[in-house]
Amino acid sequence: MKVAMNDVLEEAMLEVSQVSVTVQDGDEALTILHDIGLLVQPGQSLAITGASGSGKSTLLGILAGLDLPTTGLVRLFGQNLSDLSEEARAQLRAQHIGFVFQNFQLLEHLSALENVRVAAELVAMPMANQACISLLERVGLGARLHHTPKTLSGGEQQRVALARAFVRQPALVFADEPTGSLDHATGQRIVDLMFELQQEHGTTLVLVTHDAHLAARCQRRLHLEAGRLQTL
Repeated sequence: MKVAMNDVLEEAMLEVSQVSVTVQDGDEALTILHDIGLLVQPGQSLAITGASGSGKSTLLGILAGLDLPTTGLVRLFGQNLSDLSEEARAQLRAQHIGFVFQNFQLLEHLSALENVRVAAELVAMPMANQACISLLERVGLGARLHHTPKTLSGGEQQRVALARAFVRQPALVFADEPTGSLDHATGQRIVDLMFELQQEHGTTLVLVTHDAHLAARCQRRLHLEAGRLQTL
């Protein structure tokens, strides 16, 4: 199911209404997210902060359609995710979404170039190889194209992950603690690169983090505490 982006850009890119997530813990029902609601417009940057265990990663998975809520509505690019099959949600992500993870999630047996090219080839991107090389050069890895992750530093691996997330110029990028595995100085360089790419491409950025300085770089900030969302 291909989503026509021109048809949905006038609307909220992401709409969440009365979302709750409950899991069974033995004989007890445990609610992880309580009545979450938010809107994200095209081109915005949004940070969701919260302590470890507050439900940030669970919420990010729900927003991206990796999981479905127990109750409530998540509408992404105009599509109610609960109405889509798992395959259709995966196709939606492949067409329009990039991801940046704390632990990079690179394929260890592939080079930096090959890791980025995997994302480009998901959508049969024209001139994919040159686009991947250009973006890796853009993030300062032109001399490391053929190095595998085990030969790259943490900061270099995260730059590969940034290139992979942005190579298809997705409408939306989700970032899960993108500096959590990096030292402060390296993390700052990664943050600068991420926001440069976001602004250059007009990408919508939704990130979850416990880092107040990173969150302050976003246009909007929300705080998750014990599964409940609060405006900062």
